[in-house]
Amino acid sequence: MITLIDLSRSPKLSAYVSREFFERAERILDHKGRILVYFNRRGAYRAFVCQDCSHAFECPRCDLSLALHISPEKRLVCHHCGHSSEVPETCPKCRGQNLKGSGIGIQAFEDELKKAFPSVNIARLDSDAAKTKAERDSTKNADVVLSTNLYHKNDPGQFDLVVFPCLESELVASEYDIEEKVYAHVRYAAKSSEEAIVQTYSPKSPLAISLMEENFREFLSRTLAERKAFGYPPYSQIAYVTVAERHREKAEESVARLLNKLQIAQNENRFEVAVFSDPSLLSKRADEWFGKIVVKGPGTADLLETLRIEIVRNRNVRLEWK
Repeated sequence: MITLIDLSRSPKLSAYVSREFFERAERILDHKGRILVYFNRRGAYRAFVCQDCSHAFECPRCDLSLALHISPEKRLVCHHCGHSSEVPETCPKCRGQNLKGSGIGIQAFEDELKKAFPSVNIARLDSDAAKTKAERDSTKNADVVLSTNLYHKNDPGQFDLVVFPCLESELVASEYDIEEKVYAHVRYAAKSSEEAIVQTYSPKSPLAISLMEENFREFLSRTLAERKAFGYPPYSQIAYVTVAERHREKAEESVARLLNKLQIAQNENRFEVAVFSDPSLLSKRADEWFGKIVVKGPGTADLLETLRIEIVRNRNVRLEWK
């Protein structure tokens, strides 16, 4: 059974600990039950920001914000390349000292749970807290296991309650099938316990309603209708052609060249497909610049076949089917 809790209306002890969640958890813990709380956000806070000038600390190797970690030590960490640095005391832009974390992560949420349940054995299962098999196995004795998706790869034992503190935090990825992944994840987790709690700020969203009613047929029907209307799989094909270069200018040139060849092949063969990209909108990851070309339509495979040799032989070009 899945219980839906409206975070916008429910009284809260903290950001993601609603009164209903707290009371239900207390009853289970009083009867020696166990609880799994799923929170797939590493670190204490997703970003570290100056409150005076809004400067956000970014990774020098990636164009991503550094996450604030407080365990096992206080550091700023890039979750992509692993770059780590000490937490500064002053802002390099305005020299202010009003620096704070933004966007709660699993380490900060662990503090919230410990304040709400001070006498309960709470164990965190993530890549920072459970690096060894012995550390991961220790969660089997915990009353409350707070976990990222590592619990998929481990066996923390049986639970009487599974909690998703905020449904919206699972929907941050900009992927056409993200709702399907979240639906499957919540339903899978709910089967491992007698009861599941899903907290959300949008209790009337189609996803939330489908989860609460456990109506897979309705969810599938709605999802397929949306994909057909917008030309997503299985009614179409989508592929990403990604270029990686050490220098931004070279990446821009490579994307523009491939984009031009794809557009010429499309016009000559009249494939039913859309090709779009912006060579100037690149992302930086681990000192490499990445550009992406999106190919979408029933003729995607046929169009890409015209550039098969160039794509396969070029080690800087990667093809990913979505």
